[in-house]
Amino acid sequence: MTDDMIYNIGLTVALTLFGLGFFHKILGWFRHGPGGHSFGRRLAHGLRGLGRLVFSRRLPVFGWVLVRDGLFQIRLLRRDFPGWLMHVLLFWGFFGLLLMHALDNLLTAKLFSGYQSTVNPFLALRNLFGVMVLVGVGLAVWRRVRRPALRRMTGQTDVIALVLLGTILFSGFMLEATKINSPGRFQAMVNEYLDPGAVEEIVKLKAYWATHYGVRFAGLEGPFPPPTLARGQKIHQASCAECHSRPTWAFASWGLSRVLAPLTPGLERVRAITILWYLHFLACFIGLAYLPFSKFWHLLATPLSQALNQTLDRETMPPARAMTLQALELDACTRCAACAEACSVVQSWKCLGNETILPAHKLAAYQKVFRGKRLTEPDLLVLQEGQSICTNCHRCTDVCPAGIDLHEMWRTLEVDLHQRGYPGSFTWARVLAEKGKAGDRLAAVEPRWSEFQTGLDLAAQTGDFWACFECVTCTNGCPVVANYEDPGEVLGLLPHQVMRALRLGLKEEVLGARMVWDCLACYQCQEECPQGIQVADILYELRAMGFQSLRDYAGNKS
Repeated sequence: MTDDMIYNIGLTVALTLFGLGFFHKILGWFRHGPGGHSFGRRLAHGLRGLGRLVFSRRLPVFGWVLVRDGLFQIRLLRRDFPGWLMHVLLFWGFFGLLLMHALDNLLTAKLFSGYQSTVNPFLALRNLFGVMVLVGVGLAVWRRVRRPALRRMTGQTDVIALVLLGTILFSGFMLEATKINSPGRFQAMVNEYLDPGAVEEIVKLKAYWATHYGVRFAGLEGPFPPPTLARGQKIHQASCAECHSRPTWAFASWGLSRVLAPLTPGLERVRAITILWYLHFLACFIGLAYLPFSKFWHLLATPLSQALNQTLDRETMPPARAMTLQALELDACTRCAACAEACSVVQSWKCLGNETILPAHKLAAYQKVFRGKRLTEPDLLVLQEGQSICTNCHRCTDVCPAGIDLHEMWRTLEVDLHQRGYPGSFTWARVLAEKGKAGDRLAAVEPRWSEFQTGLDLAAQTGDFWACFECVTCTNGCPVVANYEDPGEVLGLLPHQVMRALRLGLKEEVLGARMVWDCLACYQCQEECPQGIQVADILYELRAMGFQSLRDYAGNKS
């Protein structure tokens, strides 16, 4: 079986698996999700909505968003330049390699007359696109090392994606560099296009290629006489120049070939070109077949989700169609951790350690619930607590570069958990606190208080509040306070009074104030405080203490 036959079989299998995975993922958008809507009804609503979009005035808007946020990632550029640069390099580099390398015989040769992979500009462009992807992978790794929230989000799919890309790039550059040095490849070209019996002519051509093309011939060392090089150049121009540009144009592969040059005899003996060829195309075929099931799927799902969200009206959308859009949005998530970094209740996570408090982790858990996977009772309880602590501040939705309506996701999750028999624990913790039971429970666990305080420990340090001179700026700017005619009666303690009580060390008593539980996480109090006191963060630490007391209370009851 020849290499071409193996290549064609591998490509056919990879394309078949890709096609099956593609349709499996598309049909999954109409199968999964709560609400009891049948597959047929969901599909009918989806097709009806697509038809209305195609024949409406919104179609140009849909197309513009696809170009703006899909091809050029403008939405991401406005929020995260390093993330934008990484995505653009990976996307355009990968697309360029697909055009100039993977599909060159099927597509590029038909688009460009006289196309040869070893001539310019295609030789230089292939290296440029490869370097773009390489830099994009490096940025992806660097961002995960530099940003703890993103590092925590890195999962198996991210590792597999990076390993596949790394293998494809490594084998591709190594293959091209080894070919540049290879006398075997040169001899195969000579056997096909020249008379093997013209020994003297071939020696002169070898001298020219050794000097200008970097081929390492055994027993043939320069410098060579000018007449020999001149004759070799004429032979080259007559037989080779049309299909071979100087390999220096392949700037990345050329530099690597200079490093590998001393190893050429050994690489020839072990048939390194054949090994690297199989490794390269095997990695490419695996990547193609795995694409619908990998993180690369968001290359399709994300721009489609963005375009639909900016084109359709979710308020008037039928529930069956809205559920399909949520299924699409789950695939559109890039796990960039922007929502986790902007979350208003991050202090609660620091105290309680429940990762589903953070939007990105909660979304990953919700994805399992949405797709009907069975979760254990402990897993559901953890997810219930994470959902309960959410304040619906809308920050996660506002910062999401993929344009996912996370706020709507949490509403669906809350209803689904309630139907499963896991209503929100927020009300339980608040009732316990208001009845004073939380204070009793906290007093009972006082010996391990320092163990619990693993966050910023702001609420327990009375020294943090001595700078407060009760200017009432935090209270005057609070939208919760402004919502009531007599806020003191409804909320128990106002923000500046909470700070005063904590300065007096009355942290248990403060937990009974509704102000702690009604805070909207708008951070206006903290941003406007002239003394720089972290008012909002403190309120969330207090709320986390209330949830911890609920845990202890439930544990003692059981």
